Amino acid sequence: MSLPIQLLPEAYEVVFENVRRAVVRKFPYLILYKVEPNRVVVLAVFHSKRDPKTWQDRS
Repeated sequence: MSLPIQLLPEAYEVVFENVRRAVVRKFPYLILYKVEPNRVVVLAVFHSKRDPKTWQDRS
């Protein structure tokens, strides 16, 4: 079951420190984000075939 991130941001797995990963259903994309007290911050959206460590190299 896929849940919208804004409704239940803690439902997705933590993949690095406080960064969570949501898989987009029907499309081969991942959304990496972190939850802050009053907002959700999207860190990266990328194709699931890419190296998962790619987002960490972004500045």
